[in-house]
Amino acid sequence: MIAADNNAIVRLLTHDDERQYKRAFSLFSSKLGSVTSWVGLCLCLVTGSVWGQSMSDLEAEENKLQIQWLNQFPSYLETSEHAQFRTISGIHLLQSGDPEAAERGVELIDEALSMPNPDPVSLWLVASNCRFRELAHWCDIDRVYAMLVQADPGNAATLMLRFSQTSFASDELLDSEANRQLLLKAAQADRFDMYWGRGADKLYADALKFAEIKSLPPIPELSPSNSQFDISANTYAYYTALTWLMAKTTTVAYNNTVELCRIHSRNQRSETTKACKKLARILRNSGKSTVTRQIGFAIEKAMLKEVDPGDPRIRHLQLIGQTFSVVQFCLAPRWHLHIELLPEAGVAALLNWAKNLDALGEWEGNKLTSIQEYSVSPDDYAVNPANCEKLLDLDDEAMERLVDGQSPYAAWEKIQAEVGSHKLN
Repeated sequence: MIAADNNAIVRLLTHDDERQYKRAFSLFSSKLGSVTSWVGLCLCLVTGSVWGQSMSDLEAEENKLQIQWLNQFPSYLETSEHAQFRTISGIHLLQSGDPEAAERGVELIDEALSMPNPDPVSLWLVASNCRFRELAHWCDIDRVYAMLVQADPGNAATLMLRFSQTSFASDELLDSEANRQLLLKAAQADRFDMYWGRGADKLYADALKFAEIKSLPPIPELSPSNSQFDISANTYAYYTALTWLMAKTTTVAYNNTVELCRIHSRNQRSETTKACKKLARILRNSGKSTVTRQIGFAIEKAMLKEVDPGDPRIRHLQLIGQTFSVVQFCLAPRWHLHIELLPEAGVAALLNWAKNLDALGEWEGNKLTSIQEYSVSPDDYAVNPANCEKLLDLDDEAMERLVDGQSPYAAWEKIQAEVGSHKLN
């Protein structure tokens, strides 16, 4: 662990000499800030809360056109060369309420399930919508779960998906032999992948093609008349791509996993308690998204609280979890947090980011993208992204001063102020 002094944040995050990291930092007061998480933004888009009535500055007709554009995009994906997007289109058609569209949706999903080597992402999409979306009339859920596990062995998420879809279950329902066996199997996996970001580059490419043939409505809240920047059709396509990919692959909550591990810890069951600890480590160390990594911290905290609510390790996990969220902002490409920079980023930059997401997931994909962009324009960044994760090496006292009871974004703003950045604000 790294201890703290007043000036070391500059050395911690901007220098490469390991000896400089042996001192840490304290942060001064700064204005509070907040930002919508990237997953949250995508979910807002798909549910209409950005394009819908919550945006008071949108004109009614423009809002209508934007929603129509988003609703038409899944139909375009029916002919995509990529199975997972045809599956997304099929699910959308099933949810449309139109009997003819629903019939076509079933056909698209059947095509995905009948492939010789089914795409795991397509199977994940079907499985996560079979029961969660209450569309089981077209889905043999047991068959789909079995196919998913077979298609992606070694992925704990495919095993825990079934368990996670029992909604907010009672302790009695959760504490079943079947769920215990799922837990034990998941603990033997080597990674946890909910496919967040998988295919982002391909979906973006499809959205760009759609943007070429379908005119786009104005987006005044992103491109106001008094602004110096403009959101182009390509950037709109970028938003659309994220909307459909991320929203469809993040519809599953894992609260039941936390609760089951809490039950086993409370009852001091040795075998399953060990399995929960292993699963938590898998989530923390190899979760592809920030959300899944945070679930690992949640599992560990819940288990410790059941045994001893006063255990000092609980506070440590809380602090490292909060610091982890600060690191998320530190690693993010700068245009994630500053929408006015999106047009400047351009299609090539966005496509590169999408490729990194596809290959590595959210956490590592954002990290690689930021490092690549930093290597080209280091003056645009307050902090070298390659150094961001060093914040996780701070001791508890230093992490306490870092988060200081504030939101992770507020803490990140304070870091920027400490290193004298003015280019991200």
